[in-house]
Amino acid sequence: MRHLIKALTVLAIALPIMAKASDDLVVVELFTSQGCSSCPPADEVLAELATNPGILPLAFHVDYWDYLGWKDELGSAANTDRQRAYAAAWGERMIYTPQAVVNGVDQMVGSNNQAVTSAIMAHMNQPALAEVSVTRAGGKLTISGKGLGALEGPIEVLLVRYTPDVSVDILHGENAGSTVRYVNTVTSVTSVGQWNGSGPLAMKANISGNGEAAILLQLANMGQVVAAALVP
Repeated sequence: MRHLIKALTVLAIALPIMAKASDDLVVVELFTSQGCSSCPPADEVLAELATNPGILPLAFHVDYWDYLGWKDELGSAANTDRQRAYAAAWGERMIYTPQAVVNGVDQMVGSNNQAVTSAIMAHMNQPALAEVSVTRAGGKLTISGKGLGALEGPIEVLLVRYTPDVSVDILHGENAGSTVRYVNTVTSVTSVGQWNGSGPLAMKANISGNGEAAILLQLANMGQVVAAALVP
């Protein structure tokens, strides 16, 4: 635990200095579950990442540990499908929790804060491949962007909705008796459309309510996340 606290402190200090811009986000996806005893340390790492404006951490709660005696109320089959799609794209047969995926290309155990930190810092030091911005007017989003280098589509334009902060009392299963805080819990991922990456990006999308949301630009077939922006 002492090493975890030390590493998280280093993370909190170093990453804001290295961040290129507040709108140039590194996306960290964590596949986690309330029914997995190994997940709470990874959930803590993700919560720490949420304090950094250069990082967009997203918690994807899966449903395949529900049989252990506790149904993850934040979990969904769609989140499990996204994790399986990553595994298929990488030629892997197994999925696990807690798994972190950084910008769609680097994966590691989500509680391995050193590996997560190293991957984030590496992406912060890479030139951006694209940029995206979003405006909201009522229930409509206007999405704009452009490629910044050799960028070949198709690129999926994804609208991600998430709950920023929730604490859950876990009554049964491997984490029985624990109260766990979860940040940026994904509730839906919707494709707005595809972009070829060569011309300007200009799309419209509907959005309901005032909940938190983000736009991700991800190479098709679970490729790299080349840009991301928060929905205002």
